[in-house]
Amino acid sequence: MTEAVEIIKQVLGVIAVILWMIMLAPQVMLNFKSRSTGSLSFLTMTTFPIWTAIIAGYGLYQQNSVLLLVQSFVVGFFGAIVLSQILYYKPIKAWSLFASITFFIIVLLATGGGTVLILYLCTVGQLTEIAFE
Repeated sequence: MTEAVEIIKQVLGVIAVILWMIMLAPQVMLNFKSRSTGSLSFLTMTTFPIWTAIIAGYGLYQQNSVLLLVQSFVVGFFGAIVLSQILYYKPIKAWSLFASITFFIIVLLATGGGTVLILYLCTVGQLTEIAFE
């Protein structure tokens, strides 16, 4: 019976991660179709790439499953798209397509750099015997 329970837990975990991974995809499509982001908060959407850098860096340090690491980068990717859409579609002084795409690339690079920074900080603590816990 415990093997069956373990399999059910794994399956539910994978389903949850997949749903979590694609949670922003419908918003991206809606923004594109309506050519508007409505009242989406830029500040709220900024948390997705920041979260990605932190959770992916720490996940790499903890040697989490590949699925969880991929999931965090997919969420950050969609979050960066929505951020760029907010700038491009905003009603007052919208950014150009080039500026929005440039911003998107910068957010992705900053997210990757933040991931490396978090991983480095966790590793430095381990190498210098400083406990971060």
